[in-house]
Amino acid sequence: MGIDLCLIKKHCNLYFLCIININRLIAFIMNKKLNTRSLLMIENIYNGFCRFPKYDVECVDYQMDDADAKCIDVYLQGKFCNRYLFYPNPDGSINSICLYGMLLQQHCQKISASMNCFGLKVTKIFYDDKGLNPFLDIYIAQY
Repeated sequence: MGIDLCLIKKHCNLYFLCIININRLIAFIMNKKLNTRSLLMIENIYNGFCRFPKYDVECVDYQMDDADAKCIDVYLQGKFCNRYLFYPNPDGSINSICLYGMLLQQHCQKISASMNCFGLKVTKIFYDDKGLNPFLDIYIAQY
């Protein structure tokens, strides 16, 4: 009974190709970025806040260990009000929005009633008060 070296070589090549593709996938997932469509949506949200003169708004990139998020900070008459952090899916769409700041319970009630946030369909929403800063974790449906 002989060993078929061609068969072993074929399986080894497939094995290494799988490892290479898995490593590429992990690298892609570990460095998630918002796609152009998502960035335009966030820009529209930012512009919506800017239409109200009583709000001061800042929009900045927010670097995470595993993703490049986008952050909108809202100030009401010069005082910090809310921070919206937009986190991407591996495909670049908005996966979730973390909302920090004032009136979180009211925001939670309104979003839960409509299951909508900034025109995006919400799949689930959680109020998390276990860490240093309480926040809403708002998960967005695929669009």
